[in-house]
Amino acid sequence: MEALSFEWLLAIGILLVGLESLMLSFFLFPVGLGFLVVAFLELWVLNFESLFSQIATVLVIGLSFTLLFRKKFIELLGRSSSNKEERIHIKGIGTIDGKQIKFEGTYWNTHDDLSSYRDGDKVNVEIVKNKAVIKT
Repeated sequence: MEALSFEWLLAIGILLVGLESLMLSFFLFPVGLGFLVVAFLELWVLNFESLFSQIATVLVIGLSFTLLFRKKFIELLGRSSSNKEERIHIKGIGTIDGKQIKFEGTYWNTHDDLSSYRDGDKVNVEIVKNKAVIKT
């Protein structure tokens, strides 16, 4: 197959880097950078003979970027998804349900003694580090 021109390679690279900002998968970014590098190689250094050699070079460069910046990608992934479900210091009225407290549609574990309560009793609760604490 015929090799892509500098303009097409540049457009694909910019498109992939731009899509990465929407998807946040950290897969498109290194491949997009690979396309950008191959575009500038095509313009200034090499004249690739086929599309297959361009794609192979893009994948090698993209894989190299992934391996070089692996720790940064993992760090960014960890930061973006940490503590989304954790609730800290939320107060309200919950309902005793067995050995748990139902509060805002979620069943919460507690360290408090629930033996003096019956199912359906309303209690004031505060969520502290993903545990329900009964407030009197």
